[in-house]
Amino acid sequence: MHAPSISMLLAALLLPANSLAAVPVYSAEYIGPGLYASFNEGGIVIGNNSTNPGQPWFNNGNGPQDLPLPEGVLAARVSDINDDGEIVGTIYPDGQLTSDLPVIWLPDGAGGYTMEMLPLAGRATRGTGVAINNHGQILVSGFGIDGILPTYRAYVIDGADVVPLLQLSNPITINDNGIILTNVTLFDYASMTDLGLPPQPAGIRAITMSPTDLNNNDQVAVTLLTSVIGFTRYQALGIYTIGGDWKMLTDVVTNISTGGMNDIGDVLINGASCGTMVYFADLGFYCPGSLLDPADTDWTLGRALDVANDRTLLAYGSNARSGEAGTVMMTAVGDLPVPAAPVDVVAVPHVPTAQQNFVSIDVSWSPADGLTRSYIIERQGPGDAGFVQLNTTTNLFYRDMTVVSGETYGYRILSVGLAGNSEPSAVVTALAPEQGDAEAPVITSLSLQNGDVVSGVVNIDVTATDNVGVSLIRVVAPGMNQPCDTFDSSTASCRWDTSGLTAGSYSVQVSASDAMGNGALEIVTVTVEKTTRGGKGGGKGGGGKGGGKRTR
Repeated sequence: MHAPSISMLLAALLLPANSLAAVPVYSAEYIGPGLYASFNEGGIVIGNNSTNPGQPWFNNGNGPQDLPLPEGVLAARVSDINDDGEIVGTIYPDGQLTSDLPVIWLPDGAGGYTMEMLPLAGRATRGTGVAINNHGQILVSGFGIDGILPTYRAYVIDGADVVPLLQLSNPITINDNGIILTNVTLFDYASMTDLGLPPQPAGIRAITMSPTDLNNNDQVAVTLLTSVIGFTRYQALGIYTIGGDWKMLTDVVTNISTGGMNDIGDVLINGASCGTMVYFADLGFYCPGSLLDPADTDWTLGRALDVANDRTLLAYGSNARSGEAGTVMMTAVGDLPVPAAPVDVVAVPHVPTAQQNFVSIDVSWSPADGLTRSYIIERQGPGDAGFVQLNTTTNLFYRDMTVVSGETYGYRILSVGLAGNSEPSAVVTALAPEQGDAEAPVITSLSLQNGDVVSGVVNIDVTATDNVGVSLIRVVAPGMNQPCDTFDSSTASCRWDTSGLTAGSYSVQVSASDAMGNGALEIVTVTVEKTTRGGKGGGKGGGGKGGGKRTR
């Protein structure tokens, strides 16, 4: 089985666009309400207000208008429109999904539409209008066509002919060549031949294939599921040309899938950070909002809804100024400019400290505009003939830890945008500082030694040396309320009162450190004896000053 190499699809937005073609930049215009919309090559937009049946609409350039419905019918849905402006869809006479009947809306010649019922195949009692091609062939999903199976099966309305295709269920579309796509197969309507699913692409072992759209060049957009681990789906995305080969859009990625596709191989990609992004053939992956003219600050754009052959887009958006929200038409108005070079570039040597005992040169910068998606850091060091790329980042800071003390390095930064890279920034230079002190102090003298027997108050004397200087001598012993610290001295003397300890063996820790945090530690083990003092004497006739006897 092909091992999933999980590549982050959105990381493509962080890389320079190396295509010969330019990335388009778009203006945005409100077209109509709702979350679903599609359009034909003539620019007529159709839409539904929601995923549930409701009032469908169209916009032929004169603003959104309701499509006519039969009297008493309050719910319908549009599915597809061909380049002649003919629209297929479904009405729901009682508002329920189980009352579906296929219909077609035809241009009335006066800028509006009339609606006609479409015939049902065989003994079907219901049906859903699915798609229409530019030859007027209509694909319908009919319920109970054979009068036996209570399921939906495909049929084609081809002029006056109604052709049941009982072997096909879940139809998706029919292209201008008469190829029908379902969720499990391809079918040639002209020759009545089942073409099956595409073969496996090289290097990908798919456990299931999910075709999502078919264009008029017989290209199929496909999601190839390779594995499922928990709730994560590992999938590869590709385009298969019938009778030809695969063009893979991704390696194995997670939780994204193909959607609709135009005739030049641009594909909608579902599951992206913006909901649905668009793959422009030979350009890359883009969320609609990233392609909006930077001067147009009123629109906030979400997921892509459709893409035409001229790369006009439909997307969902909202306008902060007008309050409009719904379907937005995005029209290309030029080429997306490359970002400007970063400004305020600074390179600062990092001098080692006790907390950060390393040598580096820290480079920071500021963006020059809103077109930047990431940055390339380039460096020229000793022996380099020119600048070489160090790394890419989305941050405004980079720490170069591959420098050599005493050497001078030059840095420049490039902005990376959807349309390409900026010119390099101004060059800044910095000298790499010397390495920090790495030599630890040495404890040369300690008044306590392993095996010593002590009692009462003990003075612990310490002497330490360091190549630069001792910054701290610390003594830690049982019974001390806190460590005995001596700062910035090579000698220390600490008082240890053992009278509160029971007799026994104890460890004393003595350490010395310098300003860079280098340290030495000695641990000595001593025996504490318990001392008992005698009384102050007896009565008037009694005995003396008292004596004490040391007990063990």
